[in-house]
Amino acid sequence: MTELDNRLLVRRLRAICHAAAAGGTAEAEQWLAASELYSSHAWQDDELELALMDRDVAILAMRVAEWDAGKQPYPAPDRAVLKRALKAFRQRIKLQQLDDESGLGGGPFSGGRKSRILAIRPPSQYPAEVWEELDHQRRIRHTGEGFFQLIEG
Repeated sequence: MTELDNRLLVRRLRAICHAAAAGGTAEAEQWLAASELYSSHAWQDDELELALMDRDVAILAMRVAEWDAGKQPYPAPDRAVLKRALKAFRQRIKLQQLDDESGLGGGPFSGGRKSRILAIRPPSQYPAEVWEELDHQRRIRHTGEGFFQLIEG
């Protein structure tokens, strides 16, 4: 899996829309990064492809608003990355909690002890933008200093 496979198209498009909303224009490298990321996947969206080719901020803003409101599903490659990252996060936190619970001091005749671990640093194979997006979707919560907590439910 390459570094490009773990990048999120929706984050690139959201950055372009924020730059335009702030009264500026999106940088050429922002458009290039978004176009490169779009073309790296087999996923197809004609309207989005046309908006990237024409550098049409209005269409991008509409699509990003639909994604943020939950009216449209995220692009398939982004959904796959987020799903893999959340699974890796769940596995990592479970492993950390089991390790904490199995430590010395529980006592053989006691009922054991609950783990005190609630938040962890996320797995490093995914970039920070993935964890920020999961926080944006309220799947995990940033607790400060690079730690995230799983939101149950």
